[in-house]
Amino acid sequence: MIISLRHVFALVLVLAAAVGAGTAFALHDPAANETEVNSAIDGGVGYLLTQQGVGTDPGCWTSSEVVTGVSALAMLSILNSQDGGYASLDASTQGAIDDGTACLLDRVQTDGTIVDFVGELSTYNTSIAIWALSSVPSTPDIAGAIAGGRAWLLDNQYDANTAGVRDTAGELDGGWYYEGGSTSGFVEHSNSSFALQALAITGGIPAAEAGLAQGFFTCLQNRLPVCANGDVATGIDGGFIYSHQLIKGGSRTSQTGSGVFAMRLAGVGSADGRITDGIAFLDEALNQNPCNNMLHADSGALDDLHWSESGDLIHYAQWAATKAYELAGVADDVNDTNNWFYKLANCLVHEQEEAGSFPASDREDAILATSFALLTLERVTPVIEPTPTPTPAPTATATATPSPTPTVAAVVQLPRTGSGPSEGVSGLPWLVLAAGALALTSGGLVFAYRTRRAR
Repeated sequence: MIISLRHVFALVLVLAAAVGAGTAFALHDPAANETEVNSAIDGGVGYLLTQQGVGTDPGCWTSSEVVTGVSALAMLSILNSQDGGYASLDASTQGAIDDGTACLLDRVQTDGTIVDFVGELSTYNTSIAIWALSSVPSTPDIAGAIAGGRAWLLDNQYDANTAGVRDTAGELDGGWYYEGGSTSGFVEHSNSSFALQALAITGGIPAAEAGLAQGFFTCLQNRLPVCANGDVATGIDGGFIYSHQLIKGGSRTSQTGSGVFAMRLAGVGSADGRITDGIAFLDEALNQNPCNNMLHADSGALDDLHWSESGDLIHYAQWAATKAYELAGVADDVNDTNNWFYKLANCLVHEQEEAGSFPASDREDAILATSFALLTLERVTPVIEPTPTPTPAPTATATATPSPTPTVAAVVQLPRTGSGPSEGVSGLPWLVLAAGALALTSGGLVFAYRTRRAR
């Protein structure tokens, strides 16, 4: 009888549970750990490919009747399953990505958004769609769609009253609403962080927009000095709240992951207290239970463990934390049991289902859960090179925007060698530029888009 690595892992888990040791990679063997992570990635990709076109148009993916953003997430997780991206995929998988690209291009609207219909989750869908389109071989249509989506995002950052100045009493300047609108009545962390990702990857974040975003996220963080209307009722813990209009009971892991990586993208240095306090919050959450989802904890325990509300966006929260750690310069190590990536990967490998999917919840069906889980295992994130000089946090009485750092308008997909996001960039296989967006500036941020399989 042939015994697979997965069967060996299952046996080890049973034995570990019997002695109260908890789950762990088989024998803590580096070769086995890396193999299992890559096997989980391959299984997840296989599952997603079987779901393309199911219940929706050919070439697309869908979840809860949303097509554009879900298709883009599935594409990103497949594209990043191999170092080298699209060029390293086999012909059949490249064909699936080509069909996904056509799906996204069919949804480009005249206002620049990429959505199923105008006014439908415009920030989320457009942001993730232009990231996905930046990851495939460019054509005039693709370049135009990226440029249009990017222009829409820049036009729809909240910036009421005096342009470029954080002067609103509600501390909304610098964020994004679900449907955009520079004077919208509601902005929140997740749409805002997705918009910053997209801008970073498709040409860089202009200094003015980066400065506004720094101020917006600073005022979402539960740390001293409290920024204007910052919420401290739930404790000064270094985590991030959801929104000033809807606090959702204080800091949570998904919001903190978003806050940390968004501030890094906006130019806050990795040694800045806002970043280190956010990472400390994430460390605490992972130390308590990195596997905190419906399979691993009852709903009554979830709020105490700082994960997303009701535990129903656990895979989203894990990817947000991954981007925070990577952009904060915390090395990922699949063989160090105390390392953040080991903890997350260990959870994901052992919860993967037989079909290659990852467990669904009320707000993550199997397609969304699998896409977010793969993006976590692949450690997909924009990379900042070099680390900028830290910008000062605001004083206790000030509400002024921290000084922004200029950025570089280039999108690079490249393989990675070694650990941590602070390595030099080398071996660039291709360069994709948003139309008319290239504007290199000395001493600014360099955004490099990459993935890395465990090896």
